[in-house]
Amino acid sequence: MSEIPAGAMRFNSDSQKLEYWNGSAWFQVHTATPNLGDAGDREPGPRGITGGANNDSINNVLNYVTISSTGDAVDFGDCGFTATERREGCASSTRGIIAGGYRSPSPTTAYNNIEFITIASTGDATDFGDLTNNSKAGATLSNSTRGIHFIGNSYPSITNIINYVTIASTGNASDFGDTSANFQESTATANTTRGLFFQGIEDGQPAGVNTIEYVTIATLGNTQDFGDVSNTNNGSTAGTSFANPTRAILGGMYLAYTRIESIQINSFGTGVFFGDLNDSKFFRASMNSPTRGIFAGGRNNSNAMQYINISTQGNAVDFGDLTQNLAYHAGFSNAHGGL
Repeated sequence: MSEIPAGAMRFNSDSQKLEYWNGSAWFQVHTATPNLGDAGDREPGPRGITGGANNDSINNVLNYVTISSTGDAVDFGDCGFTATERREGCASSTRGIIAGGYRSPSPTTAYNNIEFITIASTGDATDFGDLTNNSKAGATLSNSTRGIHFIGNSYPSITNIINYVTIASTGNASDFGDTSANFQESTATANTTRGLFFQGIEDGQPAGVNTIEYVTIATLGNTQDFGDVSNTNNGSTAGTSFANPTRAILGGMYLAYTRIESIQINSFGTGVFFGDLNDSKFFRASMNSPTRGIFAGGRNNSNAMQYINISTQGNAVDFGDLTQNLAYHAGFSNAHGGL
């Protein structure tokens, strides 16, 4: 019998469910998502949240969209902490987490705050606890129970520290392990078992790297080598990423602004070209369902959203607009590949 490749899919005629092979066992693909459609949406479906951002001035706005529809974003509420930029976000199916942040000027500093929102409602974020270190331009991923945050730039020092929290509870973050070197301006995503870190700029180096590292979310420990991004022009720096159970998507990197790559998350190797975004931005946010991913905002000061179909290859298509120009902002959903 030939070996089953990681990421292979099958229809289980006994359970009447779609399943994927993670390299050691078959897992059910969960495509049902909470119906959080708004009265103004063309169709119900999963909800994406973005916020904690920099536009013409630092602000604390939160927006939301229904991912299965198209159209403009709606105001969700505000981040409760002092308005900062360069935050990172992750989520379970019910709760969203927003961590870290940076403010410049007066004072120029990074923060260690963690906040949460209830995705099914609207309203302002609430205090969750603290990271172990201040965090600017880090990277965050999650499955249904655990959120993992790479600190990145602790300002003024660059770190290799990884924290984790239990999303359903509140409290301070704990140490998870370390990345292979000190990085900043990274991005991260996950399926239910494995988290990928697309590393950005290594401390002391003039340009970004194309390194991909991974962790097993349910354990503790240091990252291990996964493979590389095929873009060698500053690698993953300042990009954003999302995933369904089998495929990770990376896009909008610095100096490769329109490039989108895909990576088979259950195997090891190099990313491949997926398609192009329709504008030249970076430091975007992203939100996704099992079938669709949205790229939102970006520097310099964009309110545009565009989407792709994760299972295919091709260029991004217009989705709608954010309530204002946003960049350096967190993004997450209640239907990503880690759930």
